[in-house]
Amino acid sequence: MKKIYILLISAMVCLGTSFQSCTDYLNVDRYFSDRQELDRIFNSRDYTEQWLANAYYQLLSFNLEIGHVRFTLTNYSDDMIFTEGGAGVSFSNYKFG
Repeated sequence: MKKIYILLISAMVCLGTSFQSCTDYLNVDRYFSDRQELDRIFNSRDYTEQWLANAYYQLLSFNLEIGHVRFTLTNYSDDMIFTEGGAGVSFSNYKFG
């Protein structure tokens, strides 16, 4: 009888949580008041180009095709990671002159 009550309560908890809405859980804009909204970014053409140029600059600075372990968060194989100290300064000097 005790097992039936435990199974019944666990089934009720599972059903109760499965019918709960995820929209409030997935909406994280209320936690980040310092971030830009997408409507504001894409309102003017100049601001959109400025935002896009900043995104491309961030890709150039930290995500080279050969990254450094400390800055590149993607998973590379061992032959793609440049492990010299200084965050790949020697490779950057070699590549960009």
